[in-house]
Amino acid sequence: MHFLKAKVVNCRRLTALTRLYRNGELHGISIFGSKRIIQNSTLLIFMALRYAGRIIRTHGTGGQVVIGDCIAHFRGFPPGAVLQVGYSSAFGKPYTVKTSSSHGSGRFAVTLQGVTSPESASTLKEMGVFVEENLLRAQTATQYFDDEIIGASVVNRDTGEEIGLIKEIWDTPAHEIWVVDYNGKELPIPVIDEIVKHVNIKRKQVSIYVMPGLLEIVENTPNDERDDDDDNDDTEKD
Repeated sequence: MHFLKAKVVNCRRLTALTRLYRNGELHGISIFGSKRIIQNSTLLIFMALRYAGRIIRTHGTGGQVVIGDCIAHFRGFPPGAVLQVGYSSAFGKPYTVKTSSSHGSGRFAVTLQGVTSPESASTLKEMGVFVEENLLRAQTATQYFDDEIIGASVVNRDTGEEIGLIKEIWDTPAHEIWVVDYNGKELPIPVIDEIVKHVNIKRKQVSIYVMPGLLEIVENTPNDERDDDDDNDDTEKD
């Protein structure tokens, strides 16, 4: 789920984070981008299958479908790939990809074997598309899936102290940012080599370098800061 408007408090923290990097140790962070909240159920897992997108509409007169809602940085469905199509991976039907091409951001026009008319393609609308985990990893060039990171414990590499749990993932043009629940506040952690030192998926633990000033970003932020939308909720009474 994407939000066009992020919290004012988050913008302030990211700005402070950017200032830290520009002052010497790190470079290249961007505070621009959309905010993405990922729930653990977003990537469905059943018999080594993972959610890759959903069929949002038909395309053309030859039975093509458009698969959208694809995970970030997905490169598409290669010919010969087998897609499990259905409202869940448990009750889907396998289809083999004949052709696939990009059809806009996060969307792909796909021809499936056996689907040769708009009428047959329309029966697949709104169904989910599930693929083998190895294929999804190969087509995204990612080491970790979002559901593997959400809920992971973040610890200080030098002291072993737990900082908090990862609760959200933000997309920025430069890199992802993992948002940690740090004493009830949101601590943005940029996913870059200088900060993230080790990820243990089995233990669901992330080890980071706590650079000087990183924790102060949230420690100096009052707890009662709210969304700017909330600030407009108060109405004057006569």
